[in-house]
Amino acid sequence: MALMLIAWLVRYSVLAENGINPKIEKAIVDFAAFPTTVHTFFRSNGTTDVRYLPDTTTKAGLHCFVDTAQIPKGYLLISTFKDNKELEIKLLDLRKNIFVKKWHVNPDTILHYDLHSQLNRNNIRLFHPLLLKDSSLICNTDYFLFKINKDSKIVWVNKSFFHHSIEYANDSSVWACETMANKKADYKLSSKDTLINSAISLVNTNTGKIEFEKTIYEILNQNGYAYLLAIGPFERDAFHLNEIYPALKDGKYWKKGDLLISLRQKSAVLLYRPSTNKILWLQMGPWGNQHCSTFLNDESIMVFGNDVVRNDRYIGFLHKHNNIYTYNFKNNVTDTPYSKMMQMLRPRTFTEGRCTVLPNNDILLDESDRGRVYIFDQNKLKLTYCDRIDSKHIRILSWVRYVPN
Repeated sequence: MALMLIAWLVRYSVLAENGINPKIEKAIVDFAAFPTTVHTFFRSNGTTDVRYLPDTTTKAGLHCFVDTAQIPKGYLLISTFKDNKELEIKLLDLRKNIFVKKWHVNPDTILHYDLHSQLNRNNIRLFHPLLLKDSSLICNTDYFLFKINKDSKIVWVNKSFFHHSIEYANDSSVWACETMANKKADYKLSSKDTLINSAISLVNTNTGKIEFEKTIYEILNQNGYAYLLAIGPFERDAFHLNEIYPALKDGKYWKKGDLLISLRQKSAVLLYRPSTNKILWLQMGPWGNQHCSTFLNDESIMVFGNDVVRNDRYIGFLHKHNNIYTYNFKNNVTDTPYSKMMQMLRPRTFTEGRCTVLPNNDILLDESDRGRVYIFDQNKLKLTYCDRIDSKHIRILSWVRYVPN
């Protein structure tokens, strides 16, 4: 009888439109998920730290496979953690293979600002740190955005929900992905099925205050693309904003200030002009569940396709590995010029991952879910990097960024 009652409570919590007290509901679902917690613990060789990645083969540190003159001058900005779980961001000189600067953040400092109790010492990650001219950093925890100075001291904290990418807009602001939790839902299917208000947000780097924000649904609806919400069954995170990449100069098909926006759940990338609130271009696929869309040259863009198929229980690959796509606006052609290297490296990051074009036209690939970084051209691998913990684990990487010399 007791088991039947618990099973009914779980079913009611998951399916009922007018649920019970949210705190009780969460406790019930957490209790039902306890076997999963135990299973995860043993699968991870006795560690519950989600940032430990099983790996016994990848060589630790940075390894070059070509003369260093073929490696672009510059640095990798790497967000990880130390063995004592202190959070660490470090700047690695690519040619000299030395760390020239490190920042450290105490996990207790982060937990102090976690008003929603979503973080713990085994899952804190500092995502996509952005280095400013004064050696300060801006990054997010997947729950809030903050800035530290060159001495790792907190400058400001914006407690709105921020996640995924952070990109330079100008000397006083950055573009960041936000979830507007305090805004009335843009779309409501039922009392429980309300659309998450994913939004593009322009944040002042000096104060942390939001200068501009607009939800993805508003952008799509006002440009005749509301039907994207009707593709497939309704889900609260229907768009899953994961990248806002600004044009820092004019191209042949965009202007400075235009934005490339990646919507994972719809496998859609769009070119948006905030100044006029116009979507200039939108394409769904052939990339699938992508992360990271960037400007490649003055007429093309590049997209990192995770190329996964997923539901609530399983996730798998469309083509056995991730892929890098390019799209040319001039001839309306989508291509995969790095297919040879993708087949050789077989990167398989499910829910994260990034690629960046470097000054010498090499590609920097961050295989985030597997803790590995590569630099290559269309024909050969030039460099690898990983952060090893012990003989069985490497550290997860929270979105590595290339920093010019």
